[in-house]
Amino acid sequence: FNTAKAEAVQLRRTLAALRYQVNAQGQGATACFEHLHDGMQQWTRYSPEQSCLIATALAGNPDAIIQLPGLPFSVKCGRNATAQGMPVAPDSGLLQVNNNSGACRIVRVALGTAPAYAQKTASGAFQPLTPAQNALIASAVASAPHGGAKAVGPGFEIRWGTNATTPTYPQPPHTGLILVGPQGGSTVIR
Repeated sequence: FNTAKAEAVQLRRTLAALRYQVNAQGQGATACFEHLHDGMQQWTRYSPEQSCLIATALAGNPDAIIQLPGLPFSVKCGRNATAQGMPVAPDSGLLQVNNNSGACRIVRVALGTAPAYAQKTASGAFQPLTPAQNALIASAVASAPHGGAKAVGPGFEIRWGTNATTPTYPQPPHTGLILVGPQGGSTVIR
C-alpha cells in the first residue's frame, strides 16, 4: 500500500510540474502531439502535459523513449520508434506502444501546432528547418488547416493535409506534411 501511495504522490507531483511548465510558456505546450486509432482512422490528441513531456524529451534526445506517467504507454522516438507489432518506424518517427499488450499507434505532431519543423533526410534522420521556414509552414497550415500547398522557394513547395501527396507518396504521410522539389522528388516533414 505504501508503495502505491508513494507512486500516486510522485505522479501528482510530476503532473503538477508539467502543468507549471505548460502554463509558464503562456501559449501551452511547445507542440501538440496526437496518436492514430487505426481501426477508426482518427487522430486523438494527448493532453497538454503529455505533449509537453514528449516535446521536452524529444528536444533532449531524438531517440528518446518516454514513459507516460500513470499509463501503460510509452512513446518511442527516432531509431527507437519500432516494436514487435511495427518493425519499421513510421514516417513521423514517433510510435506509442502499450507496455502490457505490445499494441502500437503512430504518433505525430498535430498539424499547425509545432513551433519548429524538421525534414526527413535520405538517411532517415530529421534535420531541423530554419526559423524562417518554420514560420512559413506554420502560417500556411494555419491558413488552411485541412490541406493545401504553398511555394517555399524556386521550384519547391510544401504540401499538407489531404494535399500531401506525390507519386512517391500516393497517400499523405502520417506526419501530414511533405516538401516537394523541382524534379518532383519529395521528403517528409514533421
